[in-house]
Amino acid sequence: MSKSPGFQTRAIHGGTVRDPLKSVSPPIYQTTTFQFDSMAEGARLGADEGSGWYYTRWGNPTTRLFEELMADLEGGEDALATASGMGAISTAALAVLEPGAHVVCPRAVYQATFTLFREVTPKHGVEVTFIDAVDPDAYERAVRPNTKLLYIETPNNPLMQVTDIEAIAAMARRIGAVTIADNTFASPFNQTPIAQGVDLVVHSATKYLGGHHDVTAGVIVGRRDLIKRATRMLRTLGPVLDPFGAWLLVRGLRTLGLRVERHNHNAAGRFSGRPPAGGEGSLPGPAVTSRSRRCHQAGARIWRDPLV
Repeated sequence: MSKSPGFQTRAIHGGTVRDPLKSVSPPIYQTTTFQFDSMAEGARLGADEGSGWYYTRWGNPTTRLFEELMADLEGGEDALATASGMGAISTAALAVLEPGAHVVCPRAVYQATFTLFREVTPKHGVEVTFIDAVDPDAYERAVRPNTKLLYIETPNNPLMQVTDIEAIAAMARRIGAVTIADNTFASPFNQTPIAQGVDLVVHSATKYLGGHHDVTAGVIVGRRDLIKRATRMLRTLGPVLDPFGAWLLVRGLRTLGLRVERHNHNAAGRFSGRPPAGGEGSLPGPAVTSRSRRCHQAGARIWRDPLV
């Protein structure tokens, strides 16, 4: 019986975008525009009809390969790359919200995310309730009849608090809201929120996905209908990832499993069985052993099968 490809194999060999010259390393399509054989073809591609490439703000083969790899690793129907993590978060949020909607978001999230929901979305007629805890009861108490988005960041930045993903996703389905989960700190190697019912996952790909401190990028993964809405928003607002940045991310994904597995191993070995120096704290290292159990109970799988 054949064995399904493991995480690392999918990260290296996934995706359907192939170079016609069969280059092992994917080429960088460093172009803004693509040639059309006719005006009719250009009009068709500009209207998103049929297959082919139109304009890099509309899509690019190098970028598409990264998107397909991320959709596979996160277990989503589709993905959309952006020029930064906040490009992903802002695009995703604005794509699912309309005037009159209400958002529930923890206060302890990435600072720019907090600013987005405190200063930007209210200007578009969106109400936001910030909660001081990340447990399901805190979300439940903040829900209103017009709540349309439950925002999750787990583990969050910078406190490393863990949210019960499955419980929040179930709550959102019950009230007819969308869930967006920032999976930057865990990465798809450690947890896949979509498998727990989340609608959209966002990443600052600048961090673990890129892994080499040489690219600023983001990505949205999830339901195809929501990705389509996010794509329209991205094409209008313009936070488009450049092809070379996408290539750097494809390269980074090839070692993602190896790097994160070593992070997990080092943290568990360093802090297991003893508290951090200086007493209690919210550091990721000392939290790994206990939080691996808590994440598992919350529907997040921290320790994976072998990489291959």
